[in-house]
Amino acid sequence: MFDEASHYLRVTRASGLYKDDALDALRTLPLKQLWRNHLLGEAMIQAGDIDVFTSLLVHPAGNPHCASARLGYQAMLRAGGFVAVTYEEHLARCAALAGDNVAAGGWLRYLQQRYLLP
Repeated sequence: MFDEASHYLRVTRASGLYKDDALDALRTLPLKQLWRNHLLGEAMIQAGDIDVFTSLLVHPAGNPHCASARLGYQAMLRAGGFVAVTYEEHLARCAALAGDNVAAGGWLRYLQQRYLLP
């Protein structure tokens, strides 16, 4: 990610996703994993394998490191292609969509027990 000829930088520059001064911040510990995840999808777009990609970060509401990284990463972007939600927000949306579907309700209970604190 520091080599000017690297795949990371070729994909990043060709994507048009990032602000001109974003590269130094994207290379830092808080942001580099979000950047690399997003680049996987962008590389598939550039290769012609897919037409659209959205990078999704789902994180616990009470995790200040994720919340900070989320805001920092969003500040580096020129355009969309990145969505961040908390587990709590995501599971609430899923529950609203599931309605009274019994199978979906079972999955939601499992996810709530696994990812949300009581």
